[in-house]
Amino acid sequence: MRGIFFSEDFAIESGVYKKIIQEIQAFHNKGLHIELKMDQKKKFIWKMLKRFPLFSIQNKLFNIEEIPSDIDFVYIRKPFAIDFSFYKTSKKIKKQNPNIKMILEIPTYPYDKENKYIKNKNYMLLSKDKFWRKRLKGLVDRIVTYSDDEIIFDIKTIRVSNGVDFSILPIKKRNFSPLGSEVNLIAVATLSFWHGYDRLIEGIAKYNKSLLRQNTQVKLHIVGEGEQEIIDHYTQLIEDNNLAESVILHGQKIGQALDEVFEISDIAIDSLGRHRSGIFYNSSLKGKEYVARGLPVVSGVETELDDYPSYKYYFRVPANDSFIDIKGILNFYEKVLIEESSEQIKMNIRNFGQSHFNMDEVFQPIIKYLLEPKKQ
Repeated sequence: MRGIFFSEDFAIESGVYKKIIQEIQAFHNKGLHIELKMDQKKKFIWKMLKRFPLFSIQNKLFNIEEIPSDIDFVYIRKPFAIDFSFYKTSKKIKKQNPNIKMILEIPTYPYDKENKYIKNKNYMLLSKDKFWRKRLKGLVDRIVTYSDDEIIFDIKTIRVSNGVDFSILPIKKRNFSPLGSEVNLIAVATLSFWHGYDRLIEGIAKYNKSLLRQNTQVKLHIVGEGEQEIIDHYTQLIEDNNLAESVILHGQKIGQALDEVFEISDIAIDSLGRHRSGIFYNSSLKGKEYVARGLPVVSGVETELDDYPSYKYYFRVPANDSFIDIKGILNFYEKVLIEESSEQIKMNIRNFGQSHFNMDEVFQPIIKYLLEPKKQ
């Protein structure tokens, strides 16, 4: 079985590009040959023109002439916006080969409240998206989603978890810090308003000023770049609350430099503000990377880890804008440490993740659908 993977262009060092490569490898591991075709970025004038109502200048995801007649499926990572050209070229693909299976992966759903649409004059692109996505039924056969939606745009979904390649993510070697010492939290992200780490910074500020602190110091390591206004906001919170020694903004780190921050970390922080973008269930890629590292996870949004009540290395805080209760996180951490050694904890977390979130495992429902005979 042969397919083509269409995607907008992403930098090789980006997390998205790495994920795409892992997805392609998952197809190959199941005996499906798939070729990656990435759109090339257009000039500035084209990027501006496509915002206008009468222009449909989507980055050229599809080149119909390059699709052999014997291709069995196309797998498309949703572009920035669905517009007329996306609709038109999808229709051409189906006309050329009515039996082809077309799968659209939507990395985040719902997405209408994401910053990339509500800022930077992208309202028109979102309006186009809302218009044309309603017309995809009959062209797109399935939508891959990391949400819990069974139907999106009146199209059946394939619901999967985000997955990672565990073979390329090292488990942390250092033991967990005991209570009464310095407990290190890590948050890795391309920073946006919905990560909500301001809630955690405010929580640390209140914790430091209270009698609860006692001998346990809490230090937060925020790793990553992102929206400048978010970084400025975090910087101001740190300055206003005298948290220079408690909250460190590392900027972007990759490879060994990132591994070194993970080594000193005891608890990993997933998104704490997804409610701000209208999302109340989320299968985050970062959360799976945390599990692969062998770290307990704190989240502010429901994830698939909520489906495993006996999994004790996961703690969820309320999905609102209140400050994070640091004492609650430390109580959770204490329960994690109380019965097992550091080595047992790390291996239990990683083994659980490998069973549930390894890329080959999470892609199985997609592979199964592709291998099924297409219903006429």
